[in-house]
Amino acid sequence: TRLRDETGASSADVIRAQLTARNLMDAGWLETTTNADNELAASTKTMLRVQIRRLVERASRWLLQEHHNDFDVQTLVEELKPGVREVIGRLPELLAPTGRQRHEAAVAELVERGVRDDLARRMAGWPIAHLALPIVRVARRLGRDVGLTAGVYFTLSEMLGIDQALTSSQDLPRSGRWEIMARASVRDELINAQAAVAAQALEMAPVPGMGVDQIVQEWWRAHPAAAAQRELLAE
Repeated sequence: TRLRDETGASSADVIRAQLTARNLMDAGWLETTTNADNELAASTKTMLRVQIRRLVERASRWLLQEHHNDFDVQTLVEELKPGVREVIGRLPELLAPTGRQRHEAAVAELVERGVRDDLARRMAGWPIAHLALPIVRVARRLGRDVGLTAGVYFTLSEMLGIDQALTSSQDLPRSGRWEIMARASVRDELINAQAAVAAQALEMAPVPGMGVDQIVQEWWRAHPAAAAQRELLAE
């Protein structure tokens, strides 16, 4: 109901988006794997189920925003899933330094709660796994390598403070319907900004062989006001 109200999509479109998101995020596998682990405490399993539900909801929102009422489940899965799996599978390698530190801290917390190490490393990426969707879309649109696109995306996000703003948005009030919608709108705008900046940086770097750092530096030099924008976001 909330997704329908926030996006203006029909109930049928919301269901299609959720089915697509569950497939793209491998939600069924995640649920089966966590439920089958008899050594996990009930409280930990509940926390993980909430994380999976949140991941699917965020991915569904992106799909509804991008495609409204005009998308086919199978077509989107075929287009996006290989790249999405690559991005998720290469976390935290593709993240910028602070993102990697955050990821490792999440792994340590999960292991402390009894989650085995390999599963903890996969789970630690859940809070940002939905960002693989705009990354893959940008990479496909520009004909660029998915890993390179992800590296530029995450690095610029960290340098501009967008990642921190996304994290901070989780603390915004959500006691009422309008507050929840405003919070979601802020997150959507930040994710859209991330994708737009990454695409712009990649378009400015047509030379084959340019790495993430070089592409990001070229963009940063061309946008001297970026540092001030970071300060604005930090406020």
